[in-house]
Amino acid sequence: MAAAAEDELIFTHYGLSGPALFDLSSLIIRDLKPDNTHVVLNFFPDRSPKEVEERIAQIWQAHPERRLANSLIGLLPKKLARS
Repeated sequence: MAAAAEDELIFTHYGLSGPALFDLSSLIIRDLKPDNTHVVLNFFPDRSPKEVEERIAQIWQAHPERRLANSLIGLLPKKLARS
């Protein structure tokens, strides 16, 4: 079973929460098993994987001394990029 939601997501100290998870929970609860439940997050829904890859490559070429976490700032929220 696959389900999708487009809404806000909250990262908490214990996991994920927010409207997107609430929407999905009612769809998957009956099929929830530890071995077959996965969450996939798309942080760039308006960009293709190729576009994201090219943007990261541009950042690394412009600033090769940066660590990965620092390179992602501007693409992702600062706290998420550094985690």
